Amino acid sequence: MTTNDTLASAASLVDRRAPGFVRFLAALRWGGLRTIDPGGLTWGAEAAAGLGLGFGAREAVRAASRGRIRVPLVAALATGWVVSHLALWRWDTVRWRSRRVALVVDLPLDAVIDLAAQLCDDGLTVERWERGIRGSRRIHGLWCRAGDVRAVNRAIDDEVLVSR
Repeated sequence: MTTNDTLASAASLVDRRAPGFVRFLAALRWGGLRTIDPGGLTWGAEAAAGLGLGFGAREAVRAASRGRIRVPLVAALATGWVVSHLALWRWDTVRWRSRRVALVVDLPLDAVIDLAAQLCDDGLTVERWERGIRGSRRIHGLWCRAGDVRAVNRAIDDEVLVSR
């Protein structure tokens, strides 16, 4: 086996056992943003908001302490950027979840993985999720857009009929 084959099999194993962790790692690419594809304008606006928050917080601390406490400029700017990114990430997550539906699917994990891949190939926006273990069973399912629930349910019904 080559290194690429070994890494691919390890990634496949982790993806099957911990899809939430894999999705978390994949989301780090754009800082967790799901509904927008950030470009230069987005990053620039976020940096400007972060600079404003950082400078504002620094001056507010200085004014409140009557000049006795001075926050370092780099720390204030870094904190401002982190706060602005967390606000953007939270807004994006709320926006994403308000338009998505989680469906619990009572199929084996391999069937759910295949079904999610098949639905993605058919043009539907579907992600699989896993909540963890309840009792002795893993709870897993699919995230899909609210407008695609009927099509996803039809595909699930077809999969159930085929597996019987």
